[in-house]
Amino acid sequence: AKQLVSAGGVAIDMPAGPTEVAIICDTDTDPAFVAADTLSQAEHGPDSDVLVVVIVEAENATHSPRYTDRLQTAVGEQLGELPRADIARQALAHARIVVVADAESALEISDAYAPEHLIIQARRAEWLAEQVQHAGSVFIGPWTPESLGDYASGTNHTLPTAGAARAYAGVSLDSFVRKITFQTATPDGLAALGPHVATMARAEKLDGHAAAVERRLAALENAGAARTGFVRRTTNETDIVVHVDLDGSGRGDCRTGLGFFDHMLDQIARHSGIDLSVICDGDLEVDEHHTIEDTALAIGEALRRAVGDKKGIERYGFTAPMDEAQARVALDLSGRAWLEWDVEFDREHIGDVPTEMFRHFFHSLSDAAAYTLHVSADGENEHHVIEAVFKGFARALGHATSIGSDADRLPSTKGSL
Repeated sequence: AKQLVSAGGVAIDMPAGPTEVAIICDTDTDPAFVAADTLSQAEHGPDSDVLVVVIVEAENATHSPRYTDRLQTAVGEQLGELPRADIARQALAHARIVVVADAESALEISDAYAPEHLIIQARRAEWLAEQVQHAGSVFIGPWTPESLGDYASGTNHTLPTAGAARAYAGVSLDSFVRKITFQTATPDGLAALGPHVATMARAEKLDGHAAAVERRLAALENAGAARTGFVRRTTNETDIVVHVDLDGSGRGDCRTGLGFFDHMLDQIARHSGIDLSVICDGDLEVDEHHTIEDTALAIGEALRRAVGDKKGIERYGFTAPMDEAQARVALDLSGRAWLEWDVEFDREHIGDVPTEMFRHFFHSLSDAAAYTLHVSADGENEHHVIEAVFKGFARALGHATSIGSDADRLPSTKGSL
């Protein structure tokens, strides 16, 4: 029926052939179980396929004829009890029993067969199952008949047949998931792959494809490497995406669910000249702590990635006043995390942010970015005080990450930062 439907243009999983089973067993396996599994497949139809692989290790070689005889006797006894015995008997006419000396040989035969159903009833069944390369569905151990999969165990039973398991999986919920692939290339990645892509494109006479790469390669030669950092940080408490561009134009897009915090992050972008995007979905129903801390860690990590090898950077930064408030910020992109904080607040909150979290923000950021940061500030209006701190940090950061007159100079006598 499936083949008739698919012939009319309906998209289904794959052409399905006669049902089939392979059974791997050994001389300790109950032959009554193997016989029952054999017949449960054979009763489907005359074209059902059954393969039994019996592992007979050297020390049990004398048991080989005895076991296969017992198995065939069990099949004969149970066959007489089946209402569909005539159908099963036709299928059994082309069933096979293969005797092998070890488990590896049994797996080799099974993988070559690539059965729709594979039943493993042998010693170390779980280990054997881990080695299987090609099968539609695997039933492990003496208490797992294939019938469970047909009716109740939960796996979908639309499975590949006729060796199709070498290339196809069975239908599952995943089969109905629409997938989209995403890719992004760094300048180094484009430089590495681009020439090969252009060569292949021109070999196919697709010059437009080649040009789309070559124009970018030419632009790379005339521009320095992009100084950007992307971080996705996901925990049980927050899901944060941060992107920074050290050579941006001061654009900020910060959405954390905390209005005043977003305002402060926008100050960092605007006054540093760095593009900063922050999207955070945090557990604000608990409190603000996780959102602020994890945002700081993600920004710090993104800055660390963006600055790269630090060649040519100014390294240090200072500043800044705001009305009656004054903030003094000293920053060193030293590679050593340290924070000195001398800012006091009388208010418990500024906007929707607890004032105790401002120090924690800068502490977490300096840890993640590996910056040495000294901050002190004072003033009458505490809103102005903390805003001066963020603006001062922004100005210091913008200067410290900027490229100086010698782009190849590492600003350290140690030779590393």
